[in-house]
Amino acid sequence: MNCDIRAARISPLLVWCRRHFPEMSTRESVPWAGLRPMMPDMLPRVMRGKHPRVFYNTGHGHLGWTLSAATADAVAALVTSGSRAA
Repeated sequence: MNCDIRAARISPLLVWCRRHFPEMSTRESVPWAGLRPMMPDMLPRVMRGKHPRVFYNTGHGHLGWTLSAATADAVAALVTSGSRAA
């Protein structure tokens, strides 16, 4: 996996900050990546684990915020039912 952060992706963010917040210093900015886990098929895993009190809600990748409400409902349904997967 390549975890390098391309300067071309960071530069527009710094330019935006300087334009909208000129009093804010960006001299000591430190680029970082909040890597998000994603499954090879790009579908999240929402399921009951082997232990009856373990549930998985992971692998959303860049759609985590978008899918969070739907997968939270799916996990809630799993917790209150006896099914193995959503």
